[in-house]
Amino acid sequence: MSGMRLLLVPIFLVLFSGCATTANYNKSVTDWLGKPEKDLLAAWGVPTGTFSGKKFHVDEYLREGTPTFGEAFLAGMASQSHTTGSFDAQGNFQSTTQPGVILHFSCRTDFFVDDQDVIQRVTFHGEGCHR
Repeated sequence: MSGMRLLLVPIFLVLFSGCATTANYNKSVTDWLGKPEKDLLAAWGVPTGTFSGKKFHVDEYLREGTPTFGEAFLAGMASQSHTTGSFDAQGNFQSTTQPGVILHFSCRTDFFVDDQDVIQRVTFHGEGCHR
């Protein structure tokens, strides 16, 4: 039973640390609510895309990449290669290296801006939305 508890501790740590980083990202983007779009553009740069509607336009920012080891660890993923091998009939060691999993993340953040150029709403989606 105590071995099972020891196994569960790292799992809970990974789960809760992932939630905390998403919560931090949520706070960082919702801090823009009520602020002028020009301030967002100065801080975040040119949006990846801009979409217009009747009452709002949306500034979309897309971030993609390969996670750092720490990000991959927090997400419970690994990207290490591994080597296997055996001895042939002559006694020579033959090895084969298999690549690890290629990890990729993305985060799409949309800022909804009203006709007064004030940010009224923000949404985000993706496994890479954390700080």
